[in-house]
Amino acid sequence: MWATRKLEGVVEQLDGMGFTCYLEWNSALLPLTQCWHPGYETKAWINVMCVNRRAASWAGVFARHAAAGPPGAVGWLAVDS
Repeated sequence: MWATRKLEGVVEQLDGMGFTCYLEWNSALLPLTQCWHPGYETKAWINVMCVNRRAASWAGVFARHAAAGPPGAVGWLAVDS
């Protein structure tokens, strides 16, 4: 499947179905939905988690964790394009 599909398209499709997706990065969550960067498209193994926005309690947990980044981090993610 991944040989013919792009992560960006899957994230957009899930967004249309009411899900917000995050990339797990160094024990933190990076929002992917409506925050796409071409550098996120990789052929390496990555973990992506999506949460249904109607599950308000879980959606809030994911959003708070994503906003914080790793402990003590400032400008915590650099992606080469």
